[in-house]
Amino acid sequence: MARRSLFRTALFSASVVALSGCGPISWRPVPTSHAIWSSRATPTSAFHATLYEETFNDGESIIYSIRFEKNETGPVGGWFVKKELDGDNARPKRPELIWSSPKDLTVIVHTSRVEGRVVQRFFDQPGNDGSLTFDYRPDGLEQ
Repeated sequence: MARRSLFRTALFSASVVALSGCGPISWRPVPTSHAIWSSRATPTSAFHATLYEETFNDGESIIYSIRFEKNETGPVGGWFVKKELDGDNARPKRPELIWSSPKDLTVIVHTSRVEGRVVQRFFDQPGNDGSLTFDYRPDGLEQ
């Protein structure tokens, strides 16, 4: 019986020594993501957009992404695309989203140095196309 107790004490001591060499354990929180804006150009429009905000390091940095989708029940069906908005700030100002037509969305991304415009067009059937325009503006605005 004393031998078993001695074995348990030795095993416990070895575990404590092994764990003490690991240093402090730090738990990093999982990034939080949530929708902060959702809209259709018109109530009857098949196109829909959702803006997501993902925070990291207890809010020290933010990444925005957008989901642009077309809901359709026809033979072609619907589709969606999800894009991460490339900014050059750790805490960029929230992007502005503007419907320029029932099928076309413009996303204004605030940056420090990056400037330009990217247009992505989507074609599925004649007359049923849509587009995303990313307008990068170097205004240096942060939250």
